[in-house]
Amino acid sequence: MAQSPTNTRSGGIFIAIGAFAGVFTGRHFGQPTIGFIAGLALGGLLALLLWLKDRR
Repeated sequence: MAQSPTNTRSGGIFIAIGAFAGVFTGRHFGQPTIGFIAGLALGGLLALLLWLKDRR
């Protein structure tokens, strides 16, 4: 018997927005690379939390 399709959420947008926001914030402080890495980390954390909440 086939399983019915489930609607899942995508957390990739958090990673992308985190990277962009991190670059702009880091540029303000003169450290765009550190901002990029911090934005990726924060976006990845949000994507992971969304994935953990969404799995059934």
